[in-house]
Amino acid sequence: MDATRSKIIAIALTMGFGFSGLASASESVFEVHGMLQAFIVAIDDGSGNEEMGLINKRTEVAIVSATDSKVSWVIMYDLAGGPNELRDSFVTVKTSDSLAVRVGQFAVPSALEGMQGAGGLWFPERASFTGGDLGDYRDRGVALMGKGGKLNYTVGLFNGEGHNEGPGESIARFAARGELSVSSDLTLGAWIDTVSDKAMDGMGEVSRMGFDLQWSKDKIAIQAEFGSESEPADKTGFYVMAKYQMSETMSVAARIDTYTNDDADSDETGIDVGLTTFCNDDKSLRAQLAVHVGSVDTAGDSVDKNSLIANLQYNF
Repeated sequence: MDATRSKIIAIALTMGFGFSGLASASESVFEVHGMLQAFIVAIDDGSGNEEMGLINKRTEVAIVSATDSKVSWVIMYDLAGGPNELRDSFVTVKTSDSLAVRVGQFAVPSALEGMQGAGGLWFPERASFTGGDLGDYRDRGVALMGKGGKLNYTVGLFNGEGHNEGPGESIARFAARGELSVSSDLTLGAWIDTVSDKAMDGMGEVSRMGFDLQWSKDKIAIQAEFGSESEPADKTGFYVMAKYQMSETMSVAARIDTYTNDDADSDETGIDVGLTTFCNDDKSLRAQLAVHVGSVDTAGDSVDKNSLIANLQYNF
């Protein structure tokens, strides 16, 4: 299967494994977890071209600290991205009940869905902008994470070179995210991500921002998000999705998604409908089925983007 086909075709099979490393007969100092994720997708572009294929989406191996102390650490590789695809490598020091410092390579505080783990998403894939240009990043740096009253926040300084890249000439990235619990049902979030022209050689300055909403009541949950980039390109994205919990193990969800890149004269829109169910008592085995109907308009030329995705996931 060629590279182009691999990008647009999918199925998902996710498997996990885990064990603990023992410092003594009674104390575990670390745990190892793994996840294998593949995607199976059937694609129909609306013009009679139909494709179906299989790719290895994720093969994650994570080593995490298991001791109950003020210092914790995580090292995580995604082998599907190559033998050197280090995703997370950080140490977190809890200075008090309401404040912690994190140092290393980790997710930059930004878009909500971009920071949410792939194993817990409402759909097999993120929305167009949170899974692409406007909100799913890792970088090397230091962050202060705190909470006070109803406000949780993260403020960080980073290299600005992206993950698995060495330090630049100076600290070149500032990012911050805050979440306010308005009530037990409603949480509002906002974020900003700026990169100076000392990083990302050839790109110049980068300026991104966004805000989001999470609401839940009984069996219904809603999540909505807006993000934009003003430099180096003019981009905006928005989605709103709703989920209904049919039972303890089964839910249905729907999403409306738009993403616009004015510099490239491109607009992408889509509607997703999906079903998620847990297949065993401990909820370690999860299955998803999602239908996507959408289109991409580039310089007045519109192309359909329709797909059917099946996802099977196993975690522990």
